[in-house]
Amino acid sequence: MTANRSSPLPESEREGVELEVLGLIAKQARRAPFPIFACMVVLAVIASRHIPGWIAGLWLALEAGVFFARYGLLSKLHVHPRLSVAQKWGRLVRLNLVSASLHASSVLVFPWMNGAECAFFTVLLLGLCSGAIATMAGSTRALLAFIGPITLSLAAAWAWRYSTATSPSTESMISLLIFGYTGVMLAVGQDVNRSIRSAWESRHREGLANRRLTDALAVAEEAGRTKARFLTAAGHDLRQPVAVISTVSAVLGLRQTTEADRHLLGTLSQANQQLVSQLDSLIELCRLDAAEVKLQRQPVDLACLVQTHVASLRPQAEGKGLSLNWEGPPTLLVDTDPAVFSQILRNLTHNALKFTERGGVVVALSQNAVSVADTGCGIPADDQARVFEEFVQLTPATRAEWPGLGLGLPIARRLATALSMRLELRSAPDQGTVVTLAWDAQPVTA
Repeated sequence: MTANRSSPLPESEREGVELEVLGLIAKQARRAPFPIFACMVVLAVIASRHIPGWIAGLWLALEAGVFFARYGLLSKLHVHPRLSVAQKWGRLVRLNLVSASLHASSVLVFPWMNGAECAFFTVLLLGLCSGAIATMAGSTRALLAFIGPITLSLAAAWAWRYSTATSPSTESMISLLIFGYTGVMLAVGQDVNRSIRSAWESRHREGLANRRLTDALAVAEEAGRTKARFLTAAGHDLRQPVAVISTVSAVLGLRQTTEADRHLLGTLSQANQQLVSQLDSLIELCRLDAAEVKLQRQPVDLACLVQTHVASLRPQAEGKGLSLNWEGPPTLLVDTDPAVFSQILRNLTHNALKFTERGGVVVALSQNAVSVADTGCGIPADDQARVFEEFVQLTPATRAEWPGLGLGLPIARRLATALSMRLELRSAPDQGTVVTLAWDAQPVTA
């Protein structure tokens, strides 16, 4: 974390920070000039007691001209289209020098003023310098250009009073204090500027990191979509030779063959079925990754759908010596996508039959859920979340005994999410598993 904060920003980002500092100064400039000009009016009124009124008026007119010019130039300086960042800072420094020099010229009236008036002038001008720490965002160059002429003029004026005073101790102390206060203001300004820049640089680094992360995510998503399209196309192409193998195996099975040939053909057919199943799972996963699953919702009689589904898989169950039954209402209309719902149910039932060696499987339909319960080996509590992860098989022994890709439940959950449904699992070792597909929508009335 520290390394990231201390690492240099790219040139474009550094310019962005400089422009933000200039923007803050412009914002402050729009707020400060009116109090500053009011102070200049007070100084002109006090000076007019000791010098001709037209001189005080001329000085105040010059202050007004510089005031409005500086106000107009500073308010648009940070967005000036034809100036570089360095040129903008240079213009700001020159504006501050002109404005501060005119403020500082007011001390020329010191020789004619008494001590109280000189002190009032000093407090007022040093107050303007202190305010410049905020209005200049602590920028050392801009701050020094403003407070330098004023504090130097004040120190010189008090030094002159020291040289002409009968008891000069107070004047000399004030002159030294002005120099000391100038150093304090510059130090505070540096701290303020460092804090402001540090905050903005951190924000720019975070923005840069976010943009890079967004770009990387976009690249990764595009790579994922490309991979999904490639695997989908490859899967469809691989289906053709697999179909040929299946057809040739069926034709060979019809011929007169020996017992050894029939055993070999049975093994080939079983392997081919596993390959078809795995290809279907990969293609379905790729379709989900590529967001190609388009829902077509309609009122569906889930009782009829479940009954047909169970009947189609019953031969497979009986081939393993298992029972496969269903229970539920005679009819149940629900607004859903029948193809996607059937895919989920097929994955759940295939999984149940695959991991069950004795007993059977029951598909139970209710008003807001359909569950698939088996009497299989069950799943330990610590592993129940993992079975919904893609390509996960709990142990090497599981893969050896029940070959597959570990995609049945992950695909089912993603399809359930697409249907705004929930997939829930309850299981315990040696006590079977119940996977439930639940939904919140009310059944559709015919």
